Amino acid sequence: MIALKETNTAFIQELLLPFHELLGKELDAYQNHLFRLLQFCFAQHDFTKIEKEQLHIAAAFHDLGIWTAKTFDYLDPSIALATDYLQKKGQEDWQRTIELIIQYHHKFTPYTGQERQLVEMFRRADLIDISFGRLRFGVHKPFIKAVYNTYPLEGFHQHLWRLTQQHFKKSPLNPFPMLKW
Repeated sequence: MIALKETNTAFIQELLLPFHELLGKELDAYQNHLFRLLQFCFAQHDFTKIEKEQLHIAAAFHDLGIWTAKTFDYLDPSIALATDYLQKKGQEDWQRTIELIIQYHHKFTPYTGQERQLVEMFRRADLIDISFGRLRFGVHKPFIKAVYNTYPLEGFHQHLWRLTQQHFKKSPLNPFPMLKW
C-alpha cells in the first residue's frame, strides 16, 4: 500500500467553509482537487512547516475566483480572496508568497522568480492533476494512482472543461486568460 503525504485536511475544510454555499455541488470536486494538489506538492519536496501552511492557504484560494467572481479570468479575484484572509489573520508577511503561487500556478514554462521552490512545486502539482498524472515531474505513477483513488475527481475536470467552452464562446481570441508565459 502506498502511503500518502500528511496534509491538514481540517485546515483546508476550515478555509473553504465560508464558500460552501457558493461552491455548491462542486465543493467535493474542488476540495479533492486541493488534496490532490497538496499531495503532489509534498511528493516533490520536503517543505518546512511554514511552507506547508502557505501551500495549504494558496491551494484553498488558487481557483476560488472562478466561483466568487464568476469568471474564467480568476487569478486576480483568487489573489484578492487570499490577501483578505491573510490580512484578517495578521499574516500580511505571507501575502507576496501566496500571491506569487496563485499568480503563476498556470505558467506555461517553469517559474524562476522569487519564491521559486514553492511556486514551481505548486505549478507542477497543478499540472500533474490537470493532466490526470500524464505529466509527473518525478512523482511515481503508483503514488499518483493512490492519490486519485483516495481523492477522486468528482467531476472537477468536467467542470473546468464546461467553463473553458463557455469562456471560448465569449472570448475566442483569449480562451485561457489564466495562462502565463
